[in-house]
Amino acid sequence: MQAAYASDVLYLVTLYLSKACVHSIYLRVTPRVRHNRASWAVMALATVWFICSIFMISVNCELNQPWANMADHCTNMVRT
Repeated sequence: MQAAYASDVLYLVTLYLSKACVHSIYLRVTPRVRHNRASWAVMALATVWFICSIFMISVNCELNQPWANMADHCTNMVRT
């Protein structure tokens, strides 16, 4: 489970870094101020998405071991 947890986190980091690279290339290409502001707004949204995604993956019901199986120690998650 630790490998799956690490791969999820590394996937999000890789996705965010690829967005940041495209953003920096776009900033170098376009000279317009409005386009740059829109690009910075999209990058800010991507940063918020990244932080929220990492937080959602890293926190489980007991705040102890995020790589552990939730079904083992998180009870009453699904209403039956």
